[in-house]
Amino acid sequence: MTRINSKEEWQFVKDLLEENKNDHHRVWLGGSDADLEGTWVWTDGTPVTFSDWLTGRPYSSDSTRNCILTYFGYSWRWYDSICSDHRWAVCKIPAMPLITSPAPTCPPVTTSPTTTTCPSCPTCPPVTTSPSTTTRPSCPTCPPVNTIPSTTTCPPAPTCPPVITFPSTTTCPPAPTCPPVITCPTTKTCPPAPTCPPVTTCPTIPGQCSKNGNFYDINTGYCYKYKVLKDSLRNWYGARTQCITEGGDLASIKSRKEWDVVKGLLQANGVVLVWLGGRDEDVEGTWVWTDGSPVISDYWNPGRPSRLTNLNCLLANSGMSAYGWFDVPCSYLYYTVCKIRE
Repeated sequence: MTRINSKEEWQFVKDLLEENKNDHHRVWLGGSDADLEGTWVWTDGTPVTFSDWLTGRPYSSDSTRNCILTYFGYSWRWYDSICSDHRWAVCKIPAMPLITSPAPTCPPVTTSPTTTTCPSCPTCPPVTTSPSTTTRPSCPTCPPVNTIPSTTTCPPAPTCPPVITFPSTTTCPPAPTCPPVITCPTTKTCPPAPTCPPVTTCPTIPGQCSKNGNFYDINTGYCYKYKVLKDSLRNWYGARTQCITEGGDLASIKSRKEWDVVKGLLQANGVVLVWLGGRDEDVEGTWVWTDGSPVISDYWNPGRPSRLTNLNCLLANSGMSAYGWFDVPCSYLYYTVCKIRE
């Protein structure tokens, strides 16, 4: 699991989380104080020296919250949570070792009585390794030059033999006593550099969506933000009127991802009972949202909605089946969650 050692490393991880926030709203980091309450350490036992805690976190009075969770609705700030919750995680994996090619070796060079200079060693092309480091192997040192003993008598030669050129031009020694010139082997070629696999990037939400926990609806093409109103308890009609004043309407839930976002916001605000925008007042048993679209959901509490004709408005209750839905009288007073299009 991820260990964060610096502000720069945390910014890098946040950028990765931001690219994937449509699917991963809450993500585990590798910190915990399960062994000693209040002493936060990473999974390798090192202390948490850098942190980005949400204001008021971690709780000093709640010993059940022992693991570090980050949430995009809090701008990826950290908070302590119950370790048994099922969340996504971000892992930290050591980098791959560098792959280098062996440097070529120059063969021994045999020269005439007059010392011949060995050509410069071949230069290898850059060797590319995954993921990005480039290493050039060092060129080896040419071996000592072997010379023909001075006692060797060269056969008479009326003319100079053809001049064989090294990488830098060699001048023919004085005629007529030039022996044949022996050359170094041809230059060796380094093996081809490995090819890195293509980089796969995750899709991002459209640029018009801000980074404050908003939800992008792929069906409508709009971005929505949600606002929990805890200033007053209201009946269903008063809750809807206030949401319209805020520039939106009572929250309607059109997908599992959207419901996960809204539930996370309700949990973060400590809201237990809250109005949603569904009702069946017009036709008993036909539940619709405030925009007239049908309520299609698997989130009703068992046995709900009931067949009682005076229970016509939709309530979410965290005390029953983790925000199960209930049909209740519209006159009851609860908190409000609004859905506002950006």
